[in-house]
Amino acid sequence: MQYAQIIKEMQHNTGLNDEESEESIKLFIETIASRLDEGEREDLASQLPAELQDVALEPNQDASSENSDFIRQFSELKDVEEGKARNYIIGAWQALKAALAPGEIDDIRAQLPKNLTSFLH
Repeated sequence: MQYAQIIKEMQHNTGLNDEESEESIKLFIETIASRLDEGEREDLASQLPAELQDVALEPNQDASSENSDFIRQFSELKDVEEGKARNYIIGAWQALKAALAPGEIDDIRAQLPKNLTSFLH
């Protein structure tokens, strides 16, 4: 899937504009990637468009607290209420699922905290 398609999918899922969608999908990938081992980050990056590969390969260390609540952390990093953060996370997950092979999605889910995978379908 092309980068513009991922952004459009994010917009469709959340109602955000182009800039907000781009920012949110990048933050989501950073936050997810920070919880994956290096091999899985490389697998994720290999399936993403070039514009998102560096985001997956070099996640923000501020997003790497494995034990912290993902929604709260995303909310703080994005500076939005937790309810909005949850909607953005779900929208970004749906956009990512559309861009990646099903097996990759399963591999990513296997490394994510239970409090996150419990609401990502």
